Amino acid sequence: MFPLPRPRPLTLATCLLLLATPGRAQLPAGAPAPTGQLVRIQLRDPPVRYEGRLLRLDRDSVVLSLVGPGVGRTVPIPRSAISSAWVSAGRSRNTLRGLGIGLLAGGVGGAIIGAVTYSPCESQGYGCILAPGSRAQAAGAGAALVGTLGLVVGGVAGWATVRQRWQPLSLPASAMLAPIGRGRIALRVDAPF
Repeated sequence: MFPLPRPRPLTLATCLLLLATPGRAQLPAGAPAPTGQLVRIQLRDPPVRYEGRLLRLDRDSVVLSLVGPGVGRTVPIPRSAISSAWVSAGRSRNTLRGLGIGLLAGGVGGAIIGAVTYSPCESQGYGCILAPGSRAQAAGAGAALVGTLGLVVGGVAGWATVRQRWQPLSLPASAMLAPIGRGRIALRVDAPF
């Protein structure tokens, strides 16, 4: 047997660092979003959705800096009005989905076109070498040719489409004691939904 080469410290350290580094920053399930994170909040009544950067979590409200329509506007949202909240888990491209849709649409369309346009070859000699011998062969050739074109077009269209990925966000619970008169105290608890 041949002796194995001794690993170099720099190479080993680099490999360990790459393995230990996460590919994407994701929040653990149930963790509150840090300020500056992109969040989406759905209200109960009226059913309105806000999307913006989280500025701060107060005891009774969530404050956002809106993105999209109304960009830069600061909106305080009462916690009691929130029905659900999500935090951005990053952006992704739809390349594989586009490849699949393009291949399927091109293949089906090509098969139909090939089957409909088939006509038997009438030539004598070598004129019919590449001509399909039946309607099924014409459909298969059409599916292969147009399906390949659909694969390319769908892949490019899917790669060009970028979308946000969202994960549920839990807001930390808060409690507040308030005097309501004649020596009585009210307790208000806002819990995560």
